[in-house]
Amino acid sequence: LPVLAIGGVNDTLIPIADLQRLKTIAPKLRLFELEEAGHMGMHEAKKQARNILSSYAQEVWPIYGT
Repeated sequence: LPVLAIGGVNDTLIPIADLQRLKTIAPKLRLFELEEAGHMGMHEAKKQARNILSSYAQEVWPIYGT
């Protein structure tokens, strides 16, 4: 299955290095790194997180006929 991970570069609870290591065991993992965010990237970088989620959703579940 496809997997999406959005991590904050400044996250001290789930370090970005841990998410990068997941790529070795989850080959379909798509990792996006939020440069200016910590653990709450969905609040700290709302627009960027929303754009990542939206484009990923369209890629994984394309809307036909549009």
